[in-house]
Amino acid sequence: MKAPLLLILDGHWYRCVGSQWQQLAAWESNKELELDLVVSDFSQATSGLQLLDVKPEYAAAVIEKRLRQEGAVDGAAHIIVHARQGVAGGTQMLFTGVPVDEWQQLNIWLEKQPRVLPVFGLPDLMLAQLRGDGRVVMRAGRHFFYLCRSGHRLAFARISAVSEIQDDLAIAMRTLMSGLERMAGRGGEDTAVIGFDLLASGDATPWQLLSDYLGIALKELSAEQVSMPEAATNSLNPMTHSALINLRSPAIWKSANPVFDRGLAWLDRHQWSLAMAVGMVAVTLMLTSGVQHMQWRQDSAELTVKLDEVEQVRSQIQMLPSAEQQIAQAGPLLDLLQASAGRTLDASPTQVLCDVQDSRGEQVRILRVGKDAAGWYLDGQVKEGEDAAAIAHLLRQLQLRGYQPEAIKNTDARGGVRSYFSYRLHPAAEEGRSDA
Repeated sequence: MKAPLLLILDGHWYRCVGSQWQQLAAWESNKELELDLVVSDFSQATSGLQLLDVKPEYAAAVIEKRLRQEGAVDGAAHIIVHARQGVAGGTQMLFTGVPVDEWQQLNIWLEKQPRVLPVFGLPDLMLAQLRGDGRVVMRAGRHFFYLCRSGHRLAFARISAVSEIQDDLAIAMRTLMSGLERMAGRGGEDTAVIGFDLLASGDATPWQLLSDYLGIALKELSAEQVSMPEAATNSLNPMTHSALINLRSPAIWKSANPVFDRGLAWLDRHQWSLAMAVGMVAVTLMLTSGVQHMQWRQDSAELTVKLDEVEQVRSQIQMLPSAEQQIAQAGPLLDLLQASAGRTLDASPTQVLCDVQDSRGEQVRILRVGKDAAGWYLDGQVKEGEDAAAIAHLLRQLQLRGYQPEAIKNTDARGGVRSYFSYRLHPAAEEGRSDA
């Protein structure tokens, strides 16, 4: 973690920026510190793992009650839940019980800071180094912490050495390993093991001893020597080293702060990303609006052209003559067409029958007088030998009475055979009728 942070261990406060450390007075409020987060052991507060079969909202109260019954805490405690893991029979809770007085004092100090600082416990730091299943062993001074996540189960242990000399550290390491064996946490599985020094001074940590016992290669996060200005309160010797710069930072939303403060801290640290995202959204909206505006202008121009075309057609329609004018102009043409097509015979059936009967001679016999879609017609027969004269007489009489006969069947006047004829009766030209 390269971001500036406040590390609180064994009552000592350190401002850490990479390998550059600065020791601070406890509860010192300095707005120029420019911290990004806080990692604390909460004055060596009790951390552990509990299996509970209660609702999540009651978990903290049940854990506090158990800690007070076991004598792990004096008085009320604020319970920080670092992780939850559902297992058969309930839920595993990885927690830290912080005395209420210290928790309130820390919150008062946090309120005085210029920005919201997310607070993490040491188990949060260990969890951040795992990606899936695995094991983590962390040393903080003379204290060792072990965390295992395998499948759907968690394991956690802690032990402290008498001092930081090599022999005492080795004894504490062997005691930790034997405890892991009893809790079935030795780890015969081929899960990864990560070891690192959060803060160590004096002799190097005997990580090889742990690796040999586990029978698996241990991934040690390299530690760098801590550089700190001389100060009267300096509690570190020149051999102090830390792997803090190589650790992953815990997620802000997993901090011990209230939910609202977590949200503020996240917004504060991602304001540039949010600003860029908002800017991109604004640019996208502007581009979209511009494209829509151009499309609207194009549609408006097309609509204007269409309206102009409609107006032109409307003007042309208005220039056309009215129905009365068109009828008046077409009158001569209609008369011509009617004259060329002929007029319909407008005589009553009685009149037609009388005219036909009066027009025939003694040699002509009228067989049928009828009317179809084309008008009146007649069928007749003449005596043999008299057909030509008799038919001529009939036709002349019909013409005198206002008819224009038109043959529709050829008259057969061959000798020895009766002759038949058929005529269509059209109206004659306007010459008046004659009753000759």
